[in-house]
Amino acid sequence: MDDRAAVRRVALGTVLLGAAAFVLLAVARVPWHPVPGGLPDPVTASSVFTPAEIERGEHYALWGRIWSWSRLAVSLGVAAWLGFGLVGRRWVARLRGWWWVRIVLVVAGLALVGELVTLPFGIALRRLGLDEGLVTGTWAEWGVDQAKGYLVTVVSTSVAVVALVACMRRLPRLWPAVAGLAAALLVVLGSFAYPMVVEPVFNRFESLPDGPLRAEVLALAEAEGVRVDDVLVADASRRTTTLNAYVSGFGNSRRVVLYDNLVSGSPTAETLSVVAHELAHAKYDDVLTGTLLGAAGAALGVGLLGLVLAVPRRQRAGERV
Repeated sequence: MDDRAAVRRVALGTVLLGAAAFVLLAVARVPWHPVPGGLPDPVTASSVFTPAEIERGEHYALWGRIWSWSRLAVSLGVAAWLGFGLVGRRWVARLRGWWWVRIVLVVAGLALVGELVTLPFGIALRRLGLDEGLVTGTWAEWGVDQAKGYLVTVVSTSVAVVALVACMRRLPRLWPAVAGLAAALLVVLGSFAYPMVVEPVFNRFESLPDGPLRAEVLALAEAEGVRVDDVLVADASRRTTTLNAYVSGFGNSRRVVLYDNLVSGSPTAETLSVVAHELAHAKYDDVLTGTLLGAAGAALGVGLLGLVLAVPRRQRAGERV
């Protein structure tokens, strides 16, 4: 059996296992009927908001979707053009040096191109948020966040691609299975490490001081059976006026994070209602479910990549296929 046929068989097995794991996890862990007794009748928007507020919300949602979907379409189009076209291949062929260094350079270059071509849509989205009073901070601060996001993307993507290519080089026949398992493990590790490694890059966190609010948050977590390592306050107000909280991490890294404007600008009862919603996600392991589904999806994706690469590519005219 030649290498291409062997890769195709291993890749097909990886696809089937990844797809089966994804389906089984979705059936077993996704709450398809989250509300006992069925969903209640929806409350009409007009019973809560004025016509002007509804119109304003619809305007924001419409243009938010337009700019977001446009950015996604352009990003995918440029990535496909560079990834499958002659321009990208010619650019990569000019690179010299160790193979892993070239991978990092390619990832950095592609990510930079993606950032630049989608920058107008990001600016439009930020302008929309500023006009509606949902976004705060200066343009310089926003630019720093964009640069941080770019670096995080380059580092995380480079690690994944270097691991993938290393598997392909070391195990030319078995790489889809090994790389699929490695991709799944990276998803799980990334989900665990994200609160401790990535979140501090974008926000400053401080423990909520001892007092009634901290005591009530911890009591609420205990009542819901959610083990919480700490209650933190993030400096979210330097970016947004929206109020929010979330629970992140697993085990010893699990913490409740409150936006600082939620702590300072809302009554305790409202803050606890937001926290209760987020604790419910932790109680029913929604983050864990998403992580496991992502791990299965990563393995499935690697298997599909193996199938694509195992298909013989047509060569230039006059050459054998």
